[in-house]
Amino acid sequence: MGALPSLDLGKNRGAIPESHVIRFVNGDSSDCRLINFEMITCREHVGKNHNREKASAAMKQVWAAGTFYEKDSYVAATLAPRDKELRVEYLKNPELIKPKDCN
Repeated sequence: MGALPSLDLGKNRGAIPESHVIRFVNGDSSDCRLINFEMITCREHVGKNHNREKASAAMKQVWAAGTFYEKDSYVAATLAPRDKELRVEYLKNPELIKPKDCN
Protein backbone atom coordinates (compact mmCIF):
# COMPACT_ATOMS: atom_id res chain seq x y z
CA MET A 1 0.00 0.00 0.00
CA GLY A 2 1.41 3.41 -0.94
CA ALA A 3 1.79 6.36 1.36
CA LEU A 4 -1.40 8.23 2.11
CA PRO A 5 -1.56 11.88 1.13
CA SER A 6 -0.72 14.31 3.89
CA LEU A 7 -3.61 16.54 4.89
CA ASP A 8 -3.50 19.84 6.71
CA LEU A 9 -6.81 19.59 8.53
CA GLY A 10 -6.06 22.76 10.46
CA LYS A 11 -6.04 24.70 7.20
CA ASN A 12 -9.31 23.16 6.03
CA ARG A 13 -11.39 22.88 9.20
CA GLY A 14 -9.53 24.72 11.98
CA ALA A 15 -7.42 23.45 14.87
CA ILE A 16 -8.32 20.23 16.64
CA PRO A 17 -9.20 21.04 20.27
CA GLU A 18 -7.51 19.19 23.09
CA SER A 19 -9.36 16.01 24.12
CA HIS A 20 -10.74 15.54 20.59
CA VAL A 21 -9.73 13.13 17.85
CA ILE A 22 -10.36 12.81 14.13
CA ARG A 23 -11.96 9.60 12.95
CA PHE A 24 -12.85 8.14 9.58
CA VAL A 25 -16.63 8.24 9.22
CA ASN A 26 -16.82 5.18 6.97
CA GLY A 27 -14.03 3.30 8.81
CA ASP A 28 -11.79 3.25 5.72
CA SER A 29 -8.47 4.89 6.65
CA SER A 30 -7.42 5.00 3.00
CA ASP A 31 -10.41 7.25 2.17
CA CYS A 32 -8.88 10.68 2.86
CA ARG A 33 -11.67 12.83 1.49
CA LEU A 34 -12.50 15.67 3.87
CA ILE A 35 -16.12 14.49 4.00
CA ASN A 36 -14.86 11.23 5.55
CA PHE A 37 -13.35 12.96 8.61
CA GLU A 38 -15.28 13.60 11.79
CA MET A 39 -14.06 15.31 14.96
CA ILE A 40 -15.31 13.69 18.15
CA THR A 41 -14.35 13.84 21.82
CA CYS A 42 -11.99 11.23 23.25
CA ARG A 43 -14.89 9.96 25.37
CA GLU A 44 -17.02 9.40 22.24
CA HIS A 45 -14.03 7.69 20.57
CA VAL A 46 -13.65 5.26 23.47
CA GLY A 47 -17.38 4.53 23.39
CA LYS A 48 -17.32 3.79 19.66
CA ASN A 49 -14.26 1.51 19.97
CA HIS A 50 -14.96 -0.34 23.21
CA ASN A 51 -15.77 -3.99 22.71
CA ARG A 52 -17.70 -5.07 25.81
CA GLU A 53 -17.79 -8.75 24.86
CA LYS A 54 -14.03 -8.92 24.33
CA ALA A 55 -13.32 -6.99 27.55
CA SER A 56 -15.69 -9.24 29.51
CA ALA A 57 -14.07 -12.40 28.16
CA ALA A 58 -10.61 -11.06 29.01
CA MET A 59 -11.65 -10.22 32.57
CA LYS A 60 -13.15 -13.69 33.03
CA GLN A 61 -9.77 -15.18 32.05
CA VAL A 62 -7.96 -12.89 34.49
CA TRP A 63 -10.27 -13.81 37.36
CA ALA A 64 -10.11 -17.53 36.53
CA ALA A 65 -6.31 -17.44 36.48
CA GLY A 66 -6.14 -15.42 39.68
CA THR A 67 -3.94 -12.79 38.02
CA PHE A 68 -5.49 -9.55 39.18
CA TYR A 69 -2.47 -7.30 38.84
CA GLU A 70 -1.47 -5.37 35.75
CA LYS A 71 2.08 -5.23 34.42
CA ASP A 72 4.28 -2.59 36.00
CA SER A 73 4.60 -0.72 32.70
CA TYR A 74 0.81 -0.44 32.42
CA VAL A 75 0.44 0.78 36.00
CA ALA A 76 3.25 3.33 35.52
CA ALA A 77 1.65 4.60 32.30
CA THR A 78 -1.72 4.88 34.03
CA LEU A 79 -0.28 6.82 36.96
CA ALA A 80 1.82 9.16 34.81
CA PRO A 81 0.35 9.21 31.29
CA ARG A 82 2.07 12.43 30.22
CA ASP A 83 5.27 12.28 32.26
CA LYS A 84 7.84 9.88 30.81
CA GLU A 85 10.44 10.67 33.49
CA LEU A 86 8.00 9.78 36.27
CA ARG A 87 7.05 6.53 34.49
CA VAL A 88 10.75 5.61 34.37
CA GLU A 89 11.06 6.33 38.10
CA TYR A 90 8.08 4.12 38.86
CA LEU A 91 9.68 1.28 36.89
CA LYS A 92 13.03 1.77 38.67
CA ASN A 93 11.22 1.63 42.03
CA PRO A 94 8.53 -1.05 41.65
CA GLU A 95 7.73 -0.95 45.38
CA LEU A 96 5.96 2.35 44.61
CA ILE A 97 3.41 0.66 42.39
CA LYS A 98 3.12 -2.87 43.76
CA PRO A 99 -0.16 -3.50 45.60
CA LYS A 100 0.12 -4.23 49.27
CA ASP A 101 -1.59 -7.31 50.69
CA CYS A 102 -4.80 -6.38 52.45
CA ASN A 103 -4.93 -9.39 54.74
